[in-house]
Amino acid sequence: MKQVPTCFPTILHALDYHAEVSADAIVLRRLGFRGKAHDLFSFAQLRADALRFAHAISSMTSPYDRVLLAYPSCNDFVVAFLGCLYAGRIAVPVSLGTTGRSGARIAAIMKDCTAGVLVTHEAPNQSLVEAVPDGCQLMAHAALTSQDIQNDLPRPSASDISFLQYTSGSTGHPKGVIVSHGNLAVNLTQILHAIGHTHQRIVSWLPQFHDMGLIGTMLLPVYAGMQTTYMSPLEFVQRPIRWAQALSEFRAHGSVAPNFGFSYLLERLRPGDLDGLDLTSVRTLMCGSEPINAAVLQRFVKRLRPHGLAENVLMPTYGLAEATLMVTAHPRGARVRTRLRGASSKTSPLVACGYPAAGLDLVIRNTEGVVCPEGVEGEITISGPNVCAGYWGHAPHAGPVATGDLGFMCDGELFVTGRKKDIIIVRGRNFYPSDIEAISEACTPRAGANSSAAIGVEVADGSESVMIAQEVPGAAMRDLDADSLRRKISDDILANLGIAPARVLLLRSNALPRTTSGKISRFGLKTALSRGEITDAFLSPTEPEGTLHA
Repeated sequence: MKQVPTCFPTILHALDYHAEVSADAIVLRRLGFRGKAHDLFSFAQLRADALRFAHAISSMTSPYDRVLLAYPSCNDFVVAFLGCLYAGRIAVPVSLGTTGRSGARIAAIMKDCTAGVLVTHEAPNQSLVEAVPDGCQLMAHAALTSQDIQNDLPRPSASDISFLQYTSGSTGHPKGVIVSHGNLAVNLTQILHAIGHTHQRIVSWLPQFHDMGLIGTMLLPVYAGMQTTYMSPLEFVQRPIRWAQALSEFRAHGSVAPNFGFSYLLERLRPGDLDGLDLTSVRTLMCGSEPINAAVLQRFVKRLRPHGLAENVLMPTYGLAEATLMVTAHPRGARVRTRLRGASSKTSPLVACGYPAAGLDLVIRNTEGVVCPEGVEGEITISGPNVCAGYWGHAPHAGPVATGDLGFMCDGELFVTGRKKDIIIVRGRNFYPSDIEAISEACTPRAGANSSAAIGVEVADGSESVMIAQEVPGAAMRDLDADSLRRKISDDILANLGIAPARVLLLRSNALPRTTSGKISRFGLKTALSRGEITDAFLSPTEPEGTLHA
């Protein structure tokens, strides 16, 4: 395996260093809104509170015990996470949530990793209380940060496990990716190489418990001596202009978001929102986590260019939890490349996601495991020092990791074409859900990215077809001619892709099932439809229902 020299052996060594040489420098700024003050943490305060947490959690657990962390977006989450690492315990960040479904997911994760402690920020909600099994301690954060630091703790080695990153799968079968201290240090170093070691201030609205928000916006500043200014995902959704305003106010050098974030900010702009913005400090805007729409990125830059946003700040990326986070990144400052899928001009152009990170081997293989030549699609496989050993409770990976994602290489850059399990096969032809979804969203008034889902269905004669579920924004519901919209979506899909959907389902906003990271869950849609949990918002009994694939 290739070796990648890291800036620090572990993130704890990095925090020790920054707390010594830049003790009073601000590392975390949790934005306050509606008269609430910002919550600021210096490197020294972060280290001191993390060590207090570490001593407290050490007194009630054993080395390598798993500790679940269910927090809202706050500085104390970072304290608890690093405190677990200082104590030699394995942190398990989870989505706090507010529903019974989130409680069920937490219960499934606790069972999978046999966690003995669940720590929350404040009084837990009822679903969280019900999720805690017998024999597991439910602790409040304040009780773990009140005692004095009595002695130092040994630092972990690179091979020790730092945390488990649970993927956004179904609640019944969660899989925890085992991330070692070495994996984390290598990937943080790889990210720094990608952005050019030039950033001192970044802004985020991503969930802290998920890999892109956790590693890319919370741990990277701790490791590199930066400052992160952040808000919660809900605060972004309520007023997405807050993201651009924070970039401007705090003279941020970079940020990262899924494609949805760029699209959503544009959709929700109101008169005067952009007044006074100065985005000249921004050097990189990384985009990843879900299919990247070239048109969305182009519109984003065009709309914000008059306010100082440079044309070359966009940095499409590809990553996954099994690689800690980042796998590839577009070169900083380079023009974003696009390419049509095959010879067709009627599908959305694919966006180049950049070159493999330093020290990582990325190979495209066909179904027989043979390496694909450049330009030929196959499954993306990866190996390298940032690629994790496996899943908690499962056998370690043997050889390169098959990601389940499809793509091809062109001039050394990766183009991701879709998810292997999501491909829809109709009469022997492969259809990519993202192509179908892009057409549907373009037809729907005021709809943005990440508002539709295409899945395969079996119709009455036993043949395979496509169903598209499209959310309709609330502002478009009142005057919408639902039948006309269904016909337009169906006709445009037929005209562009040569296939007529068996059914077009129109839903209210936020009705589609989503993963804990905010991605549309096509599997969740199939499950919800089979249970009768999702129905057309405009009630059209004439539409053929279709039978979901098993």
